Amino acid sequence: MNRYRRLWAGLAVGSAVLATLGCRSTGSEPRPTDPTASGTVDAGEVLAEYGLVLPATAEQVEATALPDWEDGSSDVYRVTFTAPAEDVGQMCVDAGINGPWIVSGLSDTDIETFGVDVAPEGSRICRGGRPGYYDHAIRVLFWDDPASVLVVLLTMPR
Repeated sequence: MNRYRRLWAGLAVGSAVLATLGCRSTGSEPRPTDPTASGTVDAGEVLAEYGLVLPATAEQVEATALPDWEDGSSDVYRVTFTAPAEDVGQMCVDAGINGPWIVSGLSDTDIETFGVDVAPEGSRICRGGRPGYYDHAIRVLFWDDPASVLVVLLTMPR
């Protein structure tokens, strides 16, 4: 009986440690900007924080810090650029996020996230989280070829 109690206690402690290590950011990464400010920010720093690497073919890259959302999401950034559609789709795959999928319509959340009223014809979308960082959300909307790309990065409330 004692052996089973120790086994269960060991499993409980081990699970708690693994959950803590595997699902949390270390917090040691520097913040790319003042999260309370909005305006133009360094795209490279923002993308690096979220583990996203732009295609080498990306052009006209701009990044903007947006106000925190009412739901508690913070450190919200929108990055825009152009690149061949195939390269954007591969960026999503390389980042470990889901997609790209053909967009048939946008939800209210997508409309708010991307700052558009409707998805342009032929749009594709990728969405997911940064692997290993459960609170880092990545959303990518792109259309045409070369693609016009909207990337939204945010930290979801804990």
